[in-house]
Amino acid sequence: MTITYFDSLTIYDYPDGLREVQVPGRGYLYLADDGTWKESERFEWPAMGPLTGWSEAQGIAQGMLQADLVVIGYEILADTPTVHLRWDDARQDLWADVWLDATGTAIRAVVDMGLSEPGEENQMLLVWDVQSLAPEEVGPLPTIP
Repeated sequence: MTITYFDSLTIYDYPDGLREVQVPGRGYLYLADDGTWKESERFEWPAMGPLTGWSEAQGIAQGMLQADLVVIGYEILADTPTVHLRWDDARQDLWADVWLDATGTAIRAVVDMGLSEPGEENQMLLVWDVQSLAPEEVGPLPTIP
């Protein structure tokens, strides 16, 4: 899924082609097959929706900064220089990597959710990536009064 954040709305584009827009004060709107925007009737996050959004990824990064971190390296992500940090001992069954820019903003986070069953086949990773800090093509949007 791709999430695009703006000050006034958040856009969720799902792999199956569904597009939803979260509008403050109006909830979620989805783009119907006929090209109109309709209010979403659900009351939970989308089924394949964001386990971790922008604010949650920033919270993970802030929590990590208060722990013992290992510098893994330096990388350019989303055209932004970042430092790659690892938190090895978040919990016995959990680890996390985060890539921060010079301001401490999380540009990427990878978290091992620490499933109770050992083995790589049982591993569940949450990956959160910033693809661009200046999106050029955002696609159709609802008219917001």
